[in-house]
Amino acid sequence: MGARVLEDGRLKLAVGILEFRMDGLLDTGASVSVIGVEGWERIKGSVATWNKVPSSAIVKVADGRECEILGSVLLEVTFDGIKKVINFFVIVSLPHELLLGIDFWRSFGLRVGLKTNIVVGVPDMGEMGEVSLAKGEGLDLDYSGGLLI
Repeated sequence: MGARVLEDGRLKLAVGILEFRMDGLLDTGASVSVIGVEGWERIKGSVATWNKVPSSAIVKVADGRECEILGSVLLEVTFDGIKKVINFFVIVSLPHELLLGIDFWRSFGLRVGLKTNIVVGVPDMGEMGEVSLAKGEGLDLDYSGGLLI
């Protein structure tokens, strides 16, 4: 599983969910993680249970749209050889496979080096590793985006 920088500077991580390899957009503005239409269509047949919510559950996303939350699902996520259970909100009107929010960052001990790299740390194991960005490429963080929950 690895990381890649998109043309617009955003960062995607490859993670494992159930038996699937998925790309998750790291979203520093989202307090929670979200599975969008592409991700939900891939895994919904393999999900034994999930929590549906009333149709009045709405969130506002970074571009200002209001999106309906269908429910939430606890999923085992594998990243960098480590497995953690993360709660994902199911929002099928989002075009992304996954948005990996601050809950994901905290679970896996991710920290961002603003000038040169993403630093991956697992606090309970005391290990640190780095995922380097392209030479001379920084990472711009925009805390105004993401889900407002």
